[in-house]
This record gives sequence, structure tokens and C-alpha cells, in this order.
Amino acid sequence: MVPDSPAPADAVKKLSKLVHYQPGNIVSHSLLHKDSGSLTLFALAQGQGMNEHSTPYEAFILVTEGKLFIRLSGEDYTLADGDMLLMPANSPHSLKAAKPTKMMLFLVKSGPGGAQKAAAVPFP
Repeated sequence: MVPDSPAPADAVKKLSKLVHYQPGNIVSHSLLHKDSGSLTLFALAQGQGMNEHSTPYEAFILVTEGKLFIRLSGEDYTLADGDMLLMPANSPHSLKAAKPTKMMLFLVKSGPGGAQKAAAVPFP
């Protein structure tokens, strides 16, 4: 369906320009934050990461550039450009950037029958 009127000129954004690398740091930019979930962009300098933690939300990680090592519930995953990972709520996980990496993190409030198993799937 085509909208009756065009989107405002500033409605379309380049993900690569919304968050920038800073040496030795992790930079985040929140695009959406609601009680039901959030959407956050991250730029991780090489070697930066997050220690093991868990969240009561289902999580979807999409790497837009770079290479990211993730340990999820004791299993190791490597994600690169265009790869995604689904993580069940309350699953312990940690991550580390093998090289400068940008990623999108979607968190969605978990409900009955939430994500059952992680899946690393490259986008076509």
C-alpha cells in the first residue's frame, strides 16, 4: 500500500550515521523505549563488550557491521554483517566485539510461549 502523502524528508535515517564509534567505548543510541520493549543501536569499539547478564525481555540482535562474539546460555555464537540472534528472556549472555561493531538490539516483553531456543540466522 502506498501512503497518500510522502513521509517527511527526515523520516528516513541511515543506521550507520545514527551511532558512531569511540575508541575504547560502547556508544548507544535509543530509538524507542516503552514498557513493552525497546530498540537501541550500539557501536562497540574493538575489544569492548558486556559481562554476563540477563534480562526479562526476549532479545533480537542484528549486527549491521563488524564481528561480535556472543555467549548465550553456555553456547558460543559469532555474528557478522547481517547476522541475527534471537535470545530467550532470562537467558544469561555476554558479548565482545572482535572488531569495531554496530548492532541493533530489540527487546520485547516476554509472554507465555516466548522464544524457546536461540537461532543465529544470516539475512539473505
